[in-house]
Amino acid sequence: MKKLLFLLSFASALVLSSCNNDNTVNPKAELGKATITGTVTADLNLSATGKEKVANIVVVARVYERDLILNPSNDVTYGYKYYQATTDANGKYSVDVETNTNKTSINVDVMPQDFEFAVVQGDGTTTKTTQFIGSSAKKTVAVYNGGTFLQDITF
Repeated sequence: MKKLLFLLSFASALVLSSCNNDNTVNPKAELGKATITGTVTADLNLSATGKEKVANIVVVARVYERDLILNPSNDVTYGYKYYQATTDANGKYSVDVETNTNKTSINVDVMPQDFEFAVVQGDGTTTKTTQFIGSSAKKTVAVYNGGTFLQDITF
């Protein structure tokens, strides 16, 4: 009986150790990282020349999940992965996104959030509350693994 238990245990261990966990049907891609940086500006003072830097707004980077898969299927509906950062006092942001190390590049949509601001009018004293729509300032940038990419956003 002990020999039988030993042989069964040995056979089970041999079978389990010979299994591998490679998924050859739909293997996952090795993911890397890219960094997107930039400055968000808008015309917040109509009595001054140039655009002002927009502080403390969220900038969202959106990656199509299909771009992160090694062998995507045409039978699957893929969604998006979102990454975000907040602009600093100088309107600068930096956001890291995942990349597929097996692809030359992937496209990333970069978009600030909507915001309202009391815009100084041309006379330099009166203000008017203005709605800035983030989707109108959306940019698309091609990124690759290990790269740093500059993408300024202007309303």
